[in-house]
Amino acid sequence: MRSYTLDSNVIINLKNQYPRDVFPTFWENLELLIEQELVCICRYVQIELQRGHDDLIVWVKDQHDFVCEPGEEELILASEISNLYPGWVRESENAADPFIVAHAQVNTHVIVSDENHASSHVAPQNQKLPNVANAQGVESIRLLPFAREMQWSF
Repeated sequence: MRSYTLDSNVIINLKNQYPRDVFPTFWENLELLIEQELVCICRYVQIELQRGHDDLIVWVKDQHDFVCEPGEEELILASEISNLYPGWVRESENAADPFIVAHAQVNTHVIVSDENHASSHVAPQNQKLPNVANAQGVESIRLLPFAREMQWSF
């Protein structure tokens, strides 16, 4: 089975569009994948989520082995990715993105992100996570295809 690295927008969208009180099985299935260490987030995604100051960060902290610390190889690769796309990282918007791509690349993970691809003629600073991931040879999928790949139904 493949392993996955989640973008912060997936977790935020889960909370907003698939709340646990309406979709408990979705959350339980995700938690099972986390327990099996098949799904994780980067430390930098956790930092982005902490800005929300809501119960979502409590849920993240309650998941054992969900947050992955970056290794030296990931940090170097994230820096290289940032240099390839000058101006791409904007502190309040996508500071975790280079680390997500680097983590997925180093660990052979698929990225789950609800971010859309940018057009092929966009400037480096306007790239989107799926574009950069693909350029780095990393697959990215959206949340619904991820759920289908897991063969979840509700």
